[in-house]
Amino acid sequence: MIVKRKPKIGILGIMQKLYDKTYPNIVETQSNYVKEVINELKDVADFKFTKPARDRKDLEEIIEDYNNDKELDGIMIMMLTYSPGQRIVPTLKKNNLPIMLANIQPLPSVTQEWNMEHLTYNQGIHGAQDNMNAIVRLGINCPVVTGNWKEEEFKNFVKDWALAAQAAKALKEPESQLLEECREWGILLLIHQHYLKSLELKWLMKAWVRSTLILKK
Repeated sequence: MIVKRKPKIGILGIMQKLYDKTYPNIVETQSNYVKEVINELKDVADFKFTKPARDRKDLEEIIEDYNNDKELDGIMIMMLTYSPGQRIVPTLKKNNLPIMLANIQPLPSVTQEWNMEHLTYNQGIHGAQDNMNAIVRLGINCPVVTGNWKEEEFKNFVKDWALAAQAAKALKEPESQLLEECREWGILLLIHQHYLKSLELKWLMKAWVRSTLILKK
C-alpha cells in the first residue's frame, strides 16, 4: 500500500565563506531567507534545510546526507551568494536525487536605497548562471525557475517539479518491482488506478486505467 504524502525536498543553499569578514551576520541572514522561502512553500512540499553550503566540504556533506535520507524526493538549489560553478561539480557526480535550480533572490527589485550589502545578499542570480553552466556540462537534467518566490507562478512550478520528483522516486521503490515480477511470472499488469492517484500523475489518470490482472495461460 502506498501512503499519499507531500513531497519532501532538500534545500541546497550555496554561498561562500569569503563574505564572512565583511558581513559577519551573512550566514544567519541568508539562512533566515531560506526559511522564509520554505514557509512560503509549506503547502506544496515538506523541506529539509540543515545549513548553507559555504565550501566544497559543506557541499559534499549536505549532498551525502540528502542522498542517505530515504524520505527525500529531490534537491532544490538556491544561490545565497555568488559561488563558482566548478565547486559543485564533484559532489553532483555522486548525487542520485533529482535537482532543480530556483533562480531567485531575497528582494524582487533593485531600488535607489540599495548599498553593497544589498548587492551581496541579492547576487545569487550571478552565481546561478555559473553553476547552471557546470550542471549542463555534466549532462544533468536540471529545470530552472526564475521569478519572485512569493508569487503563485513560482509556487506552482516548485509543486509540479516536486511531485514529478516524488513520482520518479516511487517508481524506483519496492512497489514498482511488481512490474518486473509480473514480467517474470508471465503476467500482464494494467497499473492500479489508486497507484496512479497516489503519485498524482494526472496525465496518466486521463487514461482511466482499470485495475486488472490478466494471467497468461
